[in-house]
Amino acid sequence: METVNGTICISHAELTGRIITTANLKALVRKGQVKQVQKGGNGREALFAVESLPLKWRTEVYKRYPDAKEQAESREFMDTVEPDGAAFDFFQSYTLSDGRHLPEDKVLEYASNAAIMNAFRRCWDAHVSKRQRSGKRTTLAKEFWTRAAAALPRLADSFPHSLPGSPRRLQMKMAEYVRDGYVCFISGKFLNGNAAKVANDFQQSYISALLSHPNNLPDTKIAGLYNAMGKYHDWEPITAAAVGVWREKLGAKITAGRLGVSNFRNHLTMQVKRSRPTTPMLMWSLDGWTVELLYQATKTDKKGHNVTTYTNRLTMVVVLDVFNDYPIGYAVGSHESPELIKAALRNAAIHTRELTGEMLRANQVQSDRYAIKTMQDLYAVMGGKVTPAQAHNAKAKPVEPYFNHLNTTYCLLCNNWSGFGVTTNPKRQPNSDALNKKRHNFPDEAGVRAQIDEIMRLERSNYPMN
Repeated sequence: METVNGTICISHAELTGRIITTANLKALVRKGQVKQVQKGGNGREALFAVESLPLKWRTEVYKRYPDAKEQAESREFMDTVEPDGAAFDFFQSYTLSDGRHLPEDKVLEYASNAAIMNAFRRCWDAHVSKRQRSGKRTTLAKEFWTRAAAALPRLADSFPHSLPGSPRRLQMKMAEYVRDGYVCFISGKFLNGNAAKVANDFQQSYISALLSHPNNLPDTKIAGLYNAMGKYHDWEPITAAAVGVWREKLGAKITAGRLGVSNFRNHLTMQVKRSRPTTPMLMWSLDGWTVELLYQATKTDKKGHNVTTYTNRLTMVVVLDVFNDYPIGYAVGSHESPELIKAALRNAAIHTRELTGEMLRANQVQSDRYAIKTMQDLYAVMGGKVTPAQAHNAKAKPVEPYFNHLNTTYCLLCNNWSGFGVTTNPKRQPNSDALNKKRHNFPDEAGVRAQIDEIMRLERSNYPMN
């Protein structure tokens, strides 16, 4: 099937295959009940207008070819679409007001828009020219743009575009294309002239200082402050949208001021990727973790009343052998302290004797900077080299991801699990109402200690030191 001058046509072979007999078709054509658009012969195939067929056969055509109408209409334009090299060069070299170039995906998208519009224009001009030569009435523009809009989804398979799907808006876009050329396809967010209003070094340094403010000011507030200063220097006012452009442009430069040095270091600076040690005992990494398991505790207040609380948690210090994430030592207490760290290191030394028959020390010990002056000498005894991690950099310690492993593998399945921490998305946290109903069944401190001991026993049995 194909479209000829806007008429959807079906070939003689398609029509007489299983829809209508050749004799019936000839009779209908002879009586003028079916319109023959093109005669066969000389390598051509006879074509018949689908809409001129009697209802029962027209229905059968669309039943057998459910997307025939859409395919035929799109083929009218598909055969005439050609890549526009001039458009591609124009968009690739186009410079925005703030000095940037268009993204590669937008270059291809806008070049496809131009190629499709060129095809529409050629089809319309050819149709009008042919009709004028024959003296026949031209197809109404409304009908033409309706067919063109219907063909856009199929054209997108070969030419990804962003042209409007409405026939009226598509016709208006063509008028804009004829008037303005390629630039009409560029989105307004790229053509925003506000960025160019922040032109000289002083203006740029001032907006940079506002964007770096530690209070993390919103775009609307920054625009207001900038425009207030601009009144004294005859600057052109900017909008919050322009501030958003500069926030994206200055990204790395303003992050440390907005979100802090730790956030900047953890998310934007270069990350050094290290490989694991090749054998056990080469490196130990230790840190403390507030175990996400709640327990209930009863205390007597100043008035002599017994008060039970249900949000208590214990702290565990883990000494991890980085070779295979084996918990070589651990200790549990009410809070992190030098004594708790010493207990974890003592447990590590004792456990090495349980494994090998004698106490061993690691080649390297890594810790955070908690009580580093007090613990430095002990760390030096436990390892040949002591390398405290950079302050406020959780990625520097391999033991940090291990705590998440314990939380998701074991703690998450317990009825007294408290969640992932206060900064986690609330949608990932346990049901607080359900926790409140179960609080009377929470274990006491001894019960939670037993839970932790069992978790570490399972860890040591699952990951033996070998």
